[in-house]
Amino acid sequence: KALRSEPGECLGNPGRFTDDEHREAQAIARNPKIYKPASPITTARLADFRVYRVKSGVALKTIDQQESKLKKLSHFLRAEGKTLNVDSVSTWLDTLGLTSKTKAQYLLAGSTFWKWAIKNDARWQEDFVAKDNPFTGHELPKLRAEEKAKTKRKAYALDELVSIYEAAKAEDQEALCDLITLGFYTGARIEELAQLRAESIIIVEGVRTIDIDKAKSYAGVRQVPVHPLLAPVIDRLIKTNPEGYLLPSSGGNKYGIRSDPLSKAFGRLKTSLGFGRQHVFHSVRSTTITLLLRGGVPGPTVANIVGHETGLVTFDVYDEGASPKQKLDALSKLDFNLIT
Repeated sequence: KALRSEPGECLGNPGRFTDDEHREAQAIARNPKIYKPASPITTARLADFRVYRVKSGVALKTIDQQESKLKKLSHFLRAEGKTLNVDSVSTWLDTLGLTSKTKAQYLLAGSTFWKWAIKNDARWQEDFVAKDNPFTGHELPKLRAEEKAKTKRKAYALDELVSIYEAAKAEDQEALCDLITLGFYTGARIEELAQLRAESIIIVEGVRTIDIDKAKSYAGVRQVPVHPLLAPVIDRLIKTNPEGYLLPSSGGNKYGIRSDPLSKAFGRLKTSLGFGRQHVFHSVRSTTITLLLRGGVPGPTVANIVGHETGLVTFDVYDEGASPKQKLDALSKLDFNLIT
């Protein structure tokens, strides 16, 4: 006598599945049309990818940001029942409603994962053999010149920066006053400033210098002379902040970023004064660079001070850079006396 079974009974030992997976399997057995292929960007693969990148020294924040993007793609593929290819990636990008610049970051995350998987994951190699990277070859609309101009960050005019400083002083926001002063005299990025400690102040070739050893790039690791008008501020910060950091901050999230509270406080202050999205704390850096260049300081010396590459092999590879004395002379040429 033939044995008969209900749909789903041939699925094997239900203990191999979670309750949700078992219910889903039973539903698919009853109605195969509802089956949607699983995304190849699985939780297990993302975990392996994370381990690889941590070992490679990639910043944890970068890993988390890219993993978040990959999870969004995986969810889309699963929800839409699509396979991973150029067309599905393109369709996914269209659903995001993001700028071309942000879409490019999503494509970079996907391409980085693809390159890792095609090299390190045997099953991925088998499934995607001879297939092109689906995250390359996408044409993203470019912003027109006038649209770029509307979104480009702007430097503060000197009187604008002074007005922000004076507003911070009037509100007794001493930390913001010190932040603006440090940024103005050094051209440093906000997190570079937030990471400075008492031991960051060193003597190099007889010049008192700020040693910036935590930066976003190789060129960013640099030494910036202490401007004479900045010296008393630094002396006070060393004495009044016994925890070691020059700038006090309640920050220090899981990525070790201390500047978040300072950045938000600065943002609220400048917004209250009528400055929009094109003006941020990074605009202080732009102001310093602009004033240095307009003061006749050579471009390569400015790059040495603020931690930029020049794009020229002669300066970026072979040149040791301006001396501490040359950088101090460059900074001292400018009249920073409006902010003390």
